[in-house]
Amino acid sequence: MDLARVRRLAGVLVASQLRSGRSTSDPRSVFGRPGFLAAVDGALFLLAFGAGLLVVDAVRSPGAPAGGAAALTPVVASVLPFLPLVGVGVVLVAGMMFELTTTAKFSGSDAANWLPLSPTEYVAASTAAVAFTYSPAVALSLGALLPLAVVVGASGSYLLAALLSLIALVEGGLLIEMVRSVTQRAGSIAVGRGGRVTLVVRAVVLLIVILTLQLAFNPVIAYGFLERLRGAALITDSVPFFWGTEALLELQAGAVALAAAFVAAQVAFLALLLELAAQLRVRYWVPTSSEIRLAGVEYGRGHPGLAVLGLSPVEAAVTSKDLRGLVRRREMLPTLVVPFVLIVLLFVEGGTIGVFGAVLWLAWVAGFSALLLSSTAVGQERRALQTLLALPLGPADLYRAKATAVLLPTTLVSAVMGAAVGLLFHLTWPALVGLVALAVTIAVVLSLWGLVFAGRYSDFQDRPRPQFVRPAAMLAATGSGMVILMGIAVPGALALFDTFGVPWLFAGVAVGFGGAVGVAAAHFGRTGFDRLFRELPF
Repeated sequence: MDLARVRRLAGVLVASQLRSGRSTSDPRSVFGRPGFLAAVDGALFLLAFGAGLLVVDAVRSPGAPAGGAAALTPVVASVLPFLPLVGVGVVLVAGMMFELTTTAKFSGSDAANWLPLSPTEYVAASTAAVAFTYSPAVALSLGALLPLAVVVGASGSYLLAALLSLIALVEGGLLIEMVRSVTQRAGSIAVGRGGRVTLVVRAVVLLIVILTLQLAFNPVIAYGFLERLRGAALITDSVPFFWGTEALLELQAGAVALAAAFVAAQVAFLALLLELAAQLRVRYWVPTSSEIRLAGVEYGRGHPGLAVLGLSPVEAAVTSKDLRGLVRRREMLPTLVVPFVLIVLLFVEGGTIGVFGAVLWLAWVAGFSALLLSSTAVGQERRALQTLLALPLGPADLYRAKATAVLLPTTLVSAVMGAAVGLLFHLTWPALVGLVALAVTIAVVLSLWGLVFAGRYSDFQDRPRPQFVRPAAMLAATGSGMVILMGIAVPGALALFDTFGVPWLFAGVAVGFGGAVGVAAAHFGRTGFDRLFRELPF
C-alpha cells in the first residue's frame, strides 16, 4: 500500500466533504481545505483545555470543599475508558446520518477506476477522510480531560486513551465503509420485483442495519454498558470493539502486560477490518446494478385512498410520489432513522427520567421528526422541480400535496409512539388518549411550521450531501420550532398529570398556543409557495 497515494486521496476526499455543503467549491477558499479542519480540531482542543483548567482551579481554590481535587479521581477513572467508545460512536452516529445518505450520482467509487489505486488504498483513504472529518468530537473530549488527568496523576492512562481514541476513529470509518457496501446490496434487494412489498422490504432492511449500529454505539447505551463492564469482563473480553476500553481498565488496575495485550489485539483487529472493508468494496464497487429491465406496466388509474382526503388526482400523484420516495431514496434515511433511534432510547432509559420527562421526550421526538420531514419537503425535489411544475399544479395544489405527504406519516407515527409510551408507563385511559392527542398536535403544528421554511428557503442544488434547506434557514427553523414545541408540550404535560390542580387551564394554553401557531403557519406556508412559484424562472 502506497501511503503517499492514500494521504493525497484522503486530502482530496476531505476537501470534497468540506465543500459539499457550500454554495461554492472555490479551491482557494481557506474553509474548503483540510487544514481548516485541523485548525478546528486545535481550537476545540484548546477551548476544552481551558474549560478543564477552570474546573481544576475551582476545585483547588481556598473556598472549595475539602477533598474537591480527590473527587476528580473517580470521574477521570470512569470517563477515560469511555473515550474509545466515543470515537467509534461519533463516527457511526454521524456517519449514518451524513455519509450513507449521499445521493446515488455521488456515492459510487467507480470514479476511482481511472486512478492508479488498489482497493485497499481507496478504502484506507476514504476511511481516513471519514475519521478526520468527525475528529473534532474526540479533540474536544481529549482537551477537556487533559488537565483533569494531570491533576489526578493519570497521565499514562490519558496518553493511552488518546491513542486508542484515534484507533477508534479509524475503526468507525472502516465500519462506515463496510456498511456502505452492505447498504448498497441491501438497496438492491428485490430488484426486478415491483410493488409495495419491495419498498417495505428495502426500507426494513436498511433500517435494521442502521438502527443496529446506531444503538450498539450510542453514547447513552454505551455508557450504561460501561458501568456494568467490570461485572461482565468475561463477555466483553471477547468483543473486539471493547478491547480499547478493557486496555484502559487493566492499566488503571495496574495490569500493564494485559493492557498491552489488549492494545495489540485492538491494532490487529483494525488491520482485519481494513482487509474486510477492502474485500467488501471490491465485491460491491458500484451502488446499483448496471442491468436494465423493461416491462409493461399498467398506467396508474388513481389513488382512491388519497382522494378521500379531498386531493385531486394530480395532488394525490405528488403525495404518493413523496411517500414512496421516503422509503426509496437513501438521502431520506435520516428522516426515517432519527425518530426510531430516539424513541428506542426512551424505552431503554425511560425508567431513569420518569413519566413527565418521558412525555417531554416523546413530544420532542414527534415535533423534531415532523419539522425535519416538512422543512425538506420541497428541497428534496432538486432538479425534478422543473418536471413537477410542468404539471397542472398551482401553488395551493402543491402546498396541499406536500402538506398531506408530511402530515400522514408524522401524525400516524406520533400516535403510535404516544400509545406505546402510555402503555409503557401504565397511564390511565384518559391520560393515554390525552398523550396521543398531544403528540399528534405537536406533529401537525411542527409540520406546518416546517413548510413555512420549505416554501421560502429550499436549496435545490445537487450536492454529495443533501442539504434541502439553506443552513441559516434550517437553524432558524430548528430554533423557533423547539420554542413552539416546548410552548405546547410543557403546558400539555402539566395538564395531563394535573400538576398544579388546574389541568383545564394548562390544556387551554397548549391548545390555544398550538392552534394560533398552526393557523399562522398554514397561512405563511401557503404564501411561501406562492412566492416560490413567482421566483422560479420557468
